[in-house]
Amino acid sequence: MSWRAQGLRTWIMQRLTAVYMVVYMVCLVLLLPETSKINYETWHSIFSNSLVNIATGFFFFAMLYHAWVGVRDILIDYVQWGVLRFSLWVLVTAVLSAMGVWTVMILIKIVIL
Repeated sequence: MSWRAQGLRTWIMQRLTAVYMVVYMVCLVLLLPETSKINYETWHSIFSNSLVNIATGFFFFAMLYHAWVGVRDILIDYVQWGVLRFSLWVLVTAVLSAMGVWTVMILIKIVIL
């Protein structure tokens, strides 16, 4: 794709991340036991599996990318003042990056415990 197709590329990536998030959520619901009592041990046993942990990491990064593309498009479309748009874009990027680091810290802590 050329530089002109950048919008198409981000549109496709946003749709792919949405599909991945839906598939992940369906699989997670299928992994949950059918009992009404879901406690810490149940969650820990599910997320201590390396495959689930990796899939969860991909889920959160897909969600963060999906959110970043959506907010970026909203800022481009609706915030006309360039300085404000750039400032908001930097703020959103910083917050989403912090959330990504926090997610990695949580997932690493689950593996270690």
